Amino acid sequence: MMQSLTSAQKRELAVLGELLFGQQVSAREAERALARFEQWLAALEPEAQRALQVALTVMNLLPLASRHLRLLEQLPPHEAQRFLERVRDPYRAMVVRVVKGLCGMAYLMDEALVRRLGYSPQPMRDGDLPATPMPPLQVVYPSGDGIDEADVVVIGSGAGGATVAMRLAEAGLRVIVLEEGELATPADAQLPLYERIRRFYRASGFTFAAGVPPIYLPMGCTVGGTTVVNSGTCFRTPEFVLRQWQQQFGVPITLSEAEPLFERIERDLNIQPVPEAVLGGNAQVMRRGAERLGIRHAPLMRPQAHCRGTGVCAMVCPYNAKLDMRLTYLPRAQRAGARLYGRCRALRILIEGTHAIGVEAQVLDAAKQPTGYLLQVRARAVVVAAGAIYTPVLLRQSGVRHPHLGRHLHLHPSVGVFAEMDEPVEAWRGVMQSYGITEWLEEGILLEATFPPLAVGYGVHPLPFWGERHQHLLARVPALAGVGVLVAERASAGRLCRLPDGAILPLYRFHSRDAQRLLLGIARAARVLFAAGAHTVYTDLPGAECLHTEADVEAMLNRRWHAGYLNLSAYHPAGTCRMGVSPDLCPVAPTGQLHRYENLWVADASVLPTPTVVNPQVTIMMVAHRVAEQILKRWRFTNG
Repeated sequence: MMQSLTSAQKRELAVLGELLFGQQVSAREAERALARFEQWLAALEPEAQRALQVALTVMNLLPLASRHLRLLEQLPPHEAQRFLERVRDPYRAMVVRVVKGLCGMAYLMDEALVRRLGYSPQPMRDGDLPATPMPPLQVVYPSGDGIDEADVVVIGSGAGGATVAMRLAEAGLRVIVLEEGELATPADAQLPLYERIRRFYRASGFTFAAGVPPIYLPMGCTVGGTTVVNSGTCFRTPEFVLRQWQQQFGVPITLSEAEPLFERIERDLNIQPVPEAVLGGNAQVMRRGAERLGIRHAPLMRPQAHCRGTGVCAMVCPYNAKLDMRLTYLPRAQRAGARLYGRCRALRILIEGTHAIGVEAQVLDAAKQPTGYLLQVRARAVVVAAGAIYTPVLLRQSGVRHPHLGRHLHLHPSVGVFAEMDEPVEAWRGVMQSYGITEWLEEGILLEATFPPLAVGYGVHPLPFWGERHQHLLARVPALAGVGVLVAERASAGRLCRLPDGAILPLYRFHSRDAQRLLLGIARAARVLFAAGAHTVYTDLPGAECLHTEADVEAMLNRRWHAGYLNLSAYHPAGTCRMGVSPDLCPVAPTGQLHRYENLWVADASVLPTPTVVNPQVTIMMVAHRVAEQILKRWRFTNG
């Protein structure tokens, strides 16, 4: 368990809290908020605790390298503000942003403060809609050593793993699914948002890719995988992406082959455009701007039923309206006989020669800590669907060697752009990610109307300024609209690194050419927002925080920006076990089977050889359907 916050760290958070919230927080409320935050920190996983302690320590030390020559917690608020506003070095700016978001989370755990800022988590539609019932899903949590057997064992229960498990079980195979996380129940979906993040995100939501800048990289760790905690946005794989796969890697997936699978997935998950009744004010702003500019736009597609528009899609839908894997493919797999083990972290794949024969997993307790017990599953085939970060690591731990394994990590870097409107927007109401502009997809730029729930705190750190100007923005939250700018990288790349304590750290080099395209995306988002009637656009770029006119946008584009100035989050990690016809360049064949291995398959985002440009859930499921078909063909051939 983590030690309590030190007195210096409490003073540091108090100074920052005064700068962020000012008179909106009384001394008693600040004390109560920090006590609650300290209690929450103590419940985090050790990996997350260490990261946050380091961030707080480094932030406190930063002024020692300035003319202030004192710790941050020793500075009066006005001096601290002057120091923070003068931080221009991109490396120090990274630390400031991380701790700013952390401080925002600490204070915004207070529901009274959140209500005073105008945030109300009430759904847009209520009362007249039935909640989608939770299908009976039986998850076994082992409490000791165990041995089991199946025809196929699937590691991971997200978009890829659940799809393969469902297809194979419904074809009559005995299937076991191993999942590191636990099941999010209807009762869990009523917990405070920060508690849902702690329980159902990997490392309690504090996962990053190291680089310049460091990139926040959230990932789910729960039954159903990231489908339970993503925004639900679904796109078919663009045809130009499939052509690129074919030309560069020999992956023979044509649009005519993929379309029946897309249709099947959309039917199975009830994927439809966001209904007008729950689009919300944020979507209306984007639609208005896009219509006036004459560019392609539409409500986003998502798996849904009886959506109320609560705006917390990424923190476990409280009404089961977002149809994730817990509500769709996993229940189907279980009805067909599949068994599901939770709190089981796969340690290694059992391989004899070149044949996979099973999996050994570590049993975890309710706090996600190892118990010392092991579960061993013997099987005739193994499907790895642990995601792009952990699938290559597991393969390495199991003795698989390939020069490209764990390399070529590609992400979907993103920045938030906010705009102040003259009318109330209440951007948090409605579907969290609701509307999209696809005009520039072939350039790798996607704009999505999205606004994070203010109650989890990370909505604060993309907002610029400190002191009174920041407090003005918070007071204007009901009039803010938000756009997420996502860029599919072309020159950037990453790889996975194992730390001395065994933890896995993604390393990512964000190339200046991709940074420039992201800046172009910011400019285009600003133009959409201006066309919608915004009088100010906020970017969080030092020296260009406020844009008022087209001339301001052009001036921003004409400046030379260090990539470290960008306040990035990223999503959709992929590519670390890329598939292709060349065994020397690609660990995985186009069928999903590992080159040079028998009965060992991969069915997750790690096999996607290039960025999909759009949200990849449907792409992952399409590939997983193809993997399942290949396994069944091999099974029928082998067994007559």
